Amino acid sequence: MKITLKQPALDYLHTFIYPEGQAIRIDAVLSGGCGCTYDVRLSLDRISETDQVIEQDGIPFCMNEPTILYMGDELTLQYQPGSGFTLYSPSEILGTKLSLQQ
Repeated sequence: MKITLKQPALDYLHTFIYPEGQAIRIDAVLSGGCGCTYDVRLSLDRISETDQVIEQDGIPFCMNEPTILYMGDELTLQYQPGSGFTLYSPSEILGTKLSLQQ
């Protein structure tokens, strides 16, 4: 898993403190009646034993297996003040106007 942080996202995420055993969780949550839609969420969360942990530029991230399968091996995170985060893969935009839930 590779996560690229654009400079505005990196600068913003460096303003937070990450307690031991916690990371920014990137989560794809199944939504909608047909089960074919995902909502992407970012949250500061406890790392579970089954999570994959990725540290990028000193920022810890964690993801569970279903999220990794949905999103793929390469993600980019961008941040724009007033608009929030955008998460995308090489082939698609996965989430826009995301905020970091604490």
